Order: sequence, then structure tokens, then C-alpha cells
Amino acid sequence: MLLNFVKGSTSFESTRTVNGVTYPTFKAACYALGLLDDDKEWIDCLTEAAIWATGNELRHLFVTILIHCQVSDASQLWKSNYTNLQLTEQQVEAYTLLEIETIMLKMGKSLRDIDGMPLPNSSLIRDSGNRLVNEELDYDRDQLKKLHEKSFTALNACKKSAYEAIMHSVENEEGCLFFINGHGGTGKIFLWNTIIAKLISHSKIVLPVATSGIAALLLPNGRTAHSRFHIPLDVIAECTCEIRQGTLLAGLLMKTSLIIWDEAPMAHKFCFEALDKTLRDILRTRADIVDASLNSSYLWPFFKIYELKQNMRLYNGSMSGSEAAKIASFDKWLLQIGDVDTIYPSILHNYSDPTYLKERAILTPKNEMVHELNEMIMNIIPGQGRTYFSSDSICKASANTNDEDVLYPTEFLNSLKFNGIPNHDIRLKEGAPVMLLRNLNQIEGLCNGTRLIVTRLSKWSIRGDIISGTNIGQN
Repeated sequence: MLLNFVKGSTSFESTRTVNGVTYPTFKAACYALGLLDDDKEWIDCLTEAAIWATGNELRHLFVTILIHCQVSDASQLWKSNYTNLQLTEQQVEAYTLLEIETIMLKMGKSLRDIDGMPLPNSSLIRDSGNRLVNEELDYDRDQLKKLHEKSFTALNACKKSAYEAIMHSVENEEGCLFFINGHGGTGKIFLWNTIIAKLISHSKIVLPVATSGIAALLLPNGRTAHSRFHIPLDVIAECTCEIRQGTLLAGLLMKTSLIIWDEAPMAHKFCFEALDKTLRDILRTRADIVDASLNSSYLWPFFKIYELKQNMRLYNGSMSGSEAAKIASFDKWLLQIGDVDTIYPSILHNYSDPTYLKERAILTPKNEMVHELNEMIMNIIPGQGRTYFSSDSICKASANTNDEDVLYPTEFLNSLKFNGIPNHDIRLKEGAPVMLLRNLNQIEGLCNGTRLIVTRLSKWSIRGDIISGTNIGQN
């Protein structure tokens, strides 16, 4: 195993040497490199991150490890790191005041009745209810009102027509279905954000979702539809969402005034029908379900369709006449070729600029070209890189694990390359742009498609700043 990772070994002793330290056994050297299947890498990851991360960031990291990693002894992991995960004195005081206020309320009194006593944080009082509902109401309503007033005046006639129809349906609880049809540049996201700002500023709950993680990042508190509604990955005509009555998510759906689903045509019609059946079940209604595109679903006749055809990018005040003419000439091609920019001018001087990176992307049909381009970019970015390796063992849940280890040795596993999954080894540098391929923490904006700039590389942990979606600048 060591020979796969120790390069230029000239003797048994040099093989057992890691970072200048010679270990007595090969197993000890493997342990130092984090090659053994135990919890050391998770303990070291939390210990390492404790040097620079806040307590809140460490708690999120701890939860990510519990959910997405194979932890063999969770209790030991907790005992080894809980001191770094503790609340601050101010947080302990706030929760203590909340507990005292809860006891006083049961006795018909309140801390407000006692002169000189501090009051508990109002946000903590909300947290004692449905956490999911509280998250969807945790907005600055005054700021959203100003945003709505500014955005509403910028809506054209077609958008206002759709806006008014949707708002009328929500205010009168009509339960209508709407389909906004418009290609790139017509302002769908702008319309969504205007509607969301209006409803949330009036204390209504809106659940913005999208079929893909990248599209979800453009919506405030956006999630993928599968993640938000627990839609099965393999949908069939009879399936429903994995949401049971009485759960927090069911309570959230019962209080929701509007669901916005971006990129709807990309999802199978069974996804919408599964959500429809689940909502009917949660809301205690009954209906017959009739019989893989959205417009072939039995729901389609109920949609009110509004066409967005005016390209708002042509009305950018800072755009020159030649640029506007260029966009207009290619407007008819948008449905076929999309809207991408593949040029990275002066990357050596701009690689650490978030604005420069978030506005650019290179698309290529083959993974081989992706790896070649990534390696070229890593060579351009200055500084010493760090290489990270994947987990390279058969899943413990698999049957006949011993036989599988013989059939698929470590060397073979390391050579495998799949679509949508990074290679066994990945080399990174500080300042390099990266993209998440998995939903790690959607509340914090860390989901499939999130783009970040690497700001710190440690042996067991990576720190980065988000440069896409609604959490830009968060690390």
C-alpha cells in the first residue's frame, strides 16, 4: 500500500518515513498518511480545522462528517472534539435565558415583568417551534419590501401579467398551477425573486426549488427539488415523496403559500405527480391520479402559460451598441447553444478575483479534456499545491467483502474514472476555483454545483469562499 503513495523510495526505512519522521512499522507509516480505515482522519480533520474555524463552522463540519462519511465510532469522535464544538459564553447565556423564560411562561409570568432582567433572543424563541418554518421566515422583511418595490417597477407587461395572476392565486388560496415559458435571458429568475420578495415580506412562506443544484443556487434559500421534497431518485408512476405526516417538513408544506420550481421541464413528470400526491395526503385531501415529459402529465392542462420573449440582456445600460447587436444576432441560437463564456484572459493576474472567476466557465464534452484543462490551470496558478486522495476500498455494506478485495485490488480502484465523480487523486492550490459535486450542507449553500475559491489547504480540511448562488462571500 505504501508503495502507491511514497514516491522515490530507496529502502525499507525511507518507505516508512513520512514528512521527515521514520516510523517503526509500515502500519504506523500508513496510519500517519491516513491510509487506514479508521476515524483518525476525521479526528485530525476537526483538530486541524479548530485552528482557524469558528465554533459554528466546526459544528457544521462535524455534522457533515457524521452524515456523509463512514465514521466507525461516533461517540469517540464526539468525545475527542466536543470541547472545540461548544457554544460561546454569550450563546450559553442566551439559551439559559430562554429556558428561564419558558418556565416563567408556564407559571403565567414573563421576564418582561421583572425590572432589570435581560430578555432572551427572539430568534431563539422562534427556534423552539418548527425549525424548518423558522428558517423560511428568517429574512429581513424591510429589506425585501425595498427590493420588491424596486424590482416591481422594472417588470415589463408580460411579467406583470404573470406576477398579478400568481399573486391573486396566492392571496385567494386558489391553488393554481402556472408555467412560465422563456429561454435564457428573458428574466425568469428576476420574476421569481420579485414574487419571493413580495410574499416573504408579508410573512408568507415560499419554497424555491430547481431541478439542478446550479439553478437552485440562483434562488434565495434555493434547494434541489429532490432534496427539498425527498423525491425518490428512481421515480415511477405510483411513487410518492418520502414525507410523513406530523414531521417538520410536513408542517412546513402545510404553511407554504407558493412553490417555485425552476427548470421544471428537466424533471420527469412523475416527480411532479409524486409531489402532488404527497401534498394531497398531507393536506388530507383525496383525488384520483390519472397517467416522460412535463407537458404529457395530467397536471399540464391546469397550468396557465405565460411566454417571456423579450431579451432583457439587450437593455443593459452599460452595454455598448456593438455588444447589444452581437447578443441580438445570437438570441435565436440560445435554445440550441446556451449562453456561455469560454475565455479566461490574463488568468495569472485574475485567478484570485471572485468576480472574474464566477463569470466564466469552460464547457467540454469529454472528461479527458476537463482533466487536461484543470492540470494546465493548476500549473499556471502560483504556489505549491496539495494532492488529496479518495477513499479506495469496497463499501462495507457490500456482500462477500473479502472476495471483492481480491477481485478489485486497491490499484484497480484507483484507476477507475467515472462521470460526475472526481478521479482518485486531485491536486489543488490556494486560489483555485472548484465546484462541489455533492449536497453537503444546503442551508449554508454547499450543494451540487456550488462554485468556490480555495482559500486554505490543510492536510485533512479545505477552506473556500463561495462565488456562486445567493451565499457569495461566505466561507
